[in-house]
Amino acid sequence: MPCHLPYIPQRLHCNGRPDINQFYLHEYLFRRCLEKDKENPFLTISLVDVSVNRSGPPDNILSVPGDVLFNTSPGKYGDTERLNMAVTPLQITELTENNNYIKRQTIVKELKNQPNEHTCSINLRHKKEECMYPHCAFEIYYDDIELTFENHDDLIGRNKHLRTWCKNELAKMIIKEEVRITWSFDEPES
Repeated sequence: MPCHLPYIPQRLHCNGRPDINQFYLHEYLFRRCLEKDKENPFLTISLVDVSVNRSGPPDNILSVPGDVLFNTSPGKYGDTERLNMAVTPLQITELTENNNYIKRQTIVKELKNQPNEHTCSINLRHKKEECMYPHCAFEIYYDDIELTFENHDDLIGRNKHLRTWCKNELAKMIIKEEVRITWSFDEPES
């Protein structure tokens, strides 16, 4: 279905273009948020919907920072064409060998004297939308099941450790404006 929002520039329309399944070092992700949420993002991050726009590779720019402010959900945000929010640029500085972003955390808990292992992962995916081709999302998986609004409480809502780990990882990205798989605690705070 084509984009029917006349204020969205044609260059952002999906128009059947394929997903770009790899990311690029030094590519930017643009996240919109309230200005006050940039200072303490931990409190406002929803683990189910962490959307961003990608800039794309230097030779094929897909979006610029202001594109993330276009209102692609008029029913949710009213009839305004652009949202009055801040933009946080996140530069990708580290990827897997397959040029993806996947970060995992595993915990082992004793349950009735038996080890019980759970894994949580944060995966960056290109998730194009009809009116926003550069749309991406950080997807959260708990024991290989994608976290959704419907299953949040059953999957990760009761696992405070993994929920906190995910929120901390995402908050670090926003505060440092950087997407990394490993964080060095020897680095000076910015």
